[in-house]
Amino acid sequence: MAVRSAVEADADAIARVCVRARRAGYRAFMRPDQLDGVPEAVRAELWQRRLRAGATRWFVLVSADPEVAGYGMVFAPSCDADADARVAELAALYVDPDAWGRGVGTALVTRALDGLRERRFSELTVWTLADNARAVAFSRRLGFTPDGHRFDDPTTGLPTMRLRRPVAIRRWRQRLRRDSLV
Repeated sequence: MAVRSAVEADADAIARVCVRARRAGYRAFMRPDQLDGVPEAVRAELWQRRLRAGATRWFVLVSADPEVAGYGMVFAPSCDADADARVAELAALYVDPDAWGRGVGTALVTRALDGLRERRFSELTVWTLADNARAVAFSRRLGFTPDGHRFDDPTTGLPTMRLRRPVAIRRWRQRLRRDSLV
């Protein structure tokens, strides 16, 4: 699966994936007005500005073979107040619902971990809705475990939990290959 750094021309596709994935993945947790709050065109403009500006503290990856099927955004280092400089954060990971179960999310996380390993980061964290069993199970398959930090999201009021994993551990890849998820 082709994973590469996002470029400005990916902005429309990233916005489309985000809107479609949020609507499908969060339907059971959020009201329709929460899911439809930011139009795709506004998201595309935001992504275009973000990708045009570039950054040193974050990077965005896309899975494109040939069209963008998913993206991941990593803050390196993490924005969490309790994180040291060697902890990164998977700030966003969205896969188009038509590509769910095809290894897109796994490929994006794998590439992010490879990049973080090269930059000598020690851990990667991710925040997810505590009741989102699909996202929690996906994270656990990739070696993330809950670290006990939780809060109620101020926008939605929904309980959110943080999971973390060491960057260097590769054993989960063997398990994924065995389970035919990669």
